[in-house]
Parts: sequence; structure tokens; C-alpha cells
Amino acid sequence: MYVVSIRILNYPTRFPHPIPVKRPVPALSEPGAHLIIATLLSPFCVRWGAAPGTGTDPRGDAGRTPPAPKKLFTAMRDAKSPCRKRQCPPFATVNAIAGNSSALPAPAAWDLQLAAWHGHILQSAPWRAFREALGYPVTACQGEDWMWSAYEETGRGVRYLYCPYGPVLKNPGANGPLRESLQSLLQEGKDRGQDFVRLEPGTGLDAKMKDMGAIPSFDGQPQWTTVLDLARPAEELKHSFTKGHRSSINGAQRRGLTIRHSTSTEDLALFLSFLERASKKSRFHGHEQRYYETLIRTLGPAGIATIYLAEHEDTPVAAAICLDWAGVRYYAHAAADPEQPRSLAPAAPVCWQMILDAQKNGSHSFDLYGIAPPGASPTHPWAGFTQFKLAFGGRVVERGHGWDLPIRKLRHTVYRTMQKLRP
Repeated sequence: MYVVSIRILNYPTRFPHPIPVKRPVPALSEPGAHLIIATLLSPFCVRWGAAPGTGTDPRGDAGRTPPAPKKLFTAMRDAKSPCRKRQCPPFATVNAIAGNSSALPAPAAWDLQLAAWHGHILQSAPWRAFREALGYPVTACQGEDWMWSAYEETGRGVRYLYCPYGPVLKNPGANGPLRESLQSLLQEGKDRGQDFVRLEPGTGLDAKMKDMGAIPSFDGQPQWTTVLDLARPAEELKHSFTKGHRSSINGAQRRGLTIRHSTSTEDLALFLSFLERASKKSRFHGHEQRYYETLIRTLGPAGIATIYLAEHEDTPVAAAICLDWAGVRYYAHAAADPEQPRSLAPAAPVCWQMILDAQKNGSHSFDLYGIAPPGASPTHPWAGFTQFKLAFGGRVVERGHGWDLPIRKLRHTVYRTMQKLRP
């Protein structure tokens, strides 16, 4: 039997700020209120097996983590993850990210295997380096038929290990590799003191994930996207676009538009200014400024992140950021100056220049990265840019949606309830 000691006032140094309260809390019975307040406001205050008031665990470090859920990997009571002590090495320089440093051979080998298994850039070694530069603790693990890369996230009083578009499996239809990879992720989350693990494996795994105890969750990344095949000739590609996109591209020069690309901080500042002004006029809000600055600083010199800028008579009017990895170019972020006339229509010409350059550099696919689900309502928040992306005539692709592996079930339940109650 476990003895639970709750210490609300002793916040750890990693979480110095209490959670802001945005609305009144409904009246609860005193025990229930104490339980919820302790759960939400004291991120690591629960000590499993500790004697009240002592701050120590009579069973040692192993007693500080609650047992795994009964349905999820019963064998984990005795088994240990093969990757408990095999974490990804630190990535200190851009040269190391690009595989140009003999001191870090692992990133290049990792990416070769990931590309062979058709993995996503968010599972790549450069992306781990980017997340680490942002300050997120990162980790990775690989088995014979599976691999995953993940980083720690925080939000609404919980900590969780997030594995975007992963784990990646050599054979997605096999049960063994999927089970082993989830076991490894769950053990890593437990070792790091996380409340749950969030992952996004491939499609067609719903029944298997449920059988293994995973819970359907919120998507951290878009579940749907549209991809262009760059093996087709440029003119054939353009012919598959809608008439509006073709007219916008063909008339770009006549309208005085020119497109260039760079990784300079000056052009990034222009992109950020467009993004800030556009967000004030719409419901969409991008990442914080530091995210984009770190992206260009860490991945720009390696040729992975590039800024494209559209100018009208030497005046910048729109900008976009693309990512290149393993023969795929990703259309990642875009913004336009809301003060410029809509008749300039720079968005499609910018995409077209990205496509032409990707073909020239030997890329095989152009991923427009994120659309609304097929059949979504015209009032869907993504309806506008989904229509823009589908007009390029690409193939609609479904990626895996979100799943959670609970570690501390009570905290996970409260967190999910809060997410569902968000306006």
C-alpha cells in the first residue's frame, strides 16, 4: 500500500511559477478540492511510497514512480528499457548536425536509417538539435526494427515526453516492434519523472494501440497534409494546379514580384514583422519569436532551414520558411504583409519558386505540411490555408494522430479534463 505525501509549497526550481487561474473554480467538497488543487498546483509534489513529512523514500529511487497501468505492458514490472542509459548525444554545433564532425557519427547514421524507413524530419537528428537549442531536454532510442526521438514538454501543471510523428517502425504492421518501442518510450518517461508520454505513430494502428493500453489524445502535429511528387516535370506540375494558382504564378513578373531566398537575420526580422501584424488581424498565432530565431540560427547554416522573400518593386510583401531533409522540402511557415494589396497575390509564386529550387536540388517531394481533415466544415480554423494548399493538386496524406501512455494516471486524467473544458 502506498503512502502519499503532498507538499504544495515546496516548488522545484524547474517550475518557479504557479499556474495562473483564469476562471473561478467550482465549489467542491473539501477533500476533493484539496486533491485537485494539489494535483494542479504542485507539479512534482506527489512522492510515492514516501513517509509523510520525511521527504525520503524507504524503498529507494525505484519507489518514487507509481506502477505502470495494469493493461499496458504487464511485463514492464520486471523488464527494463534497452535505452535507459543510451540517450542521444548532445549536438553542439551546426557542423555536427550536418554530419561534418567525426566526433558525432551517430546523427548521420540515425538520419540514414530514419530516411530508409520513411521517417519525418521531426524525428531527425537536426530537429533534436533544434529542440535542444530551444532548451528542451531531448532523448532518442533505436531498436532493431524501430526508432524514436522525443523531448520533454510542460503544460497546465504536467510534464510529458512528446514523440512527434513517432515512433518510426521498419514494418508498421508488426506487433512486436510497436510493443517494444512503446515499452521503451514508457520506461524513458518514467525514468524522467514524466506524467505521461504523448506519441503519434503511423496510420492503421488504432486497434493495436488500444490493445496496448494507449489512450486517444490531442494531435500535437497535423494529422493530414498534401504532398507533391517532384519527379514530374515542372510544367506538368504546374498544369495540375488550379487556374487561380497558375494565373498568379504566370503573372507574378508582370505584377512586379521577385522572389529570393536567404538565411539572414534581416530577412528573418521581416518575416517576424509580417507574422506579428498578420496575427493581430486573424485568429492564428504562431510560435514565439525565439522559436523562429533559433530555427534559422541552428538549421540555416546547415542548409536545412531557408527563408523565401517576395518583393514588389524592392518592397518586401511576403515571406515563408521551408525545411529540407532527406529529399523532402517542407513548407513550414508563411506570412504576408497585411497592409499590401491582395491583388499582388505573392503566396503561390513563393511556393512555386520553392518547388523549382527543390527540384533543382534533387528533392523528390514537396510537403505543404498541414491541412484540415477531408470533409471539414468551411468554418474550420484551417479552411483558408487548406484551400490554398489543395489548389496545388498534391496527394492528400494521413499521418498518425495523437495517443497518450499514462504514467501518473490521476494527473493525466485531470489534465485531459482541463483540455476538454478549454473554450
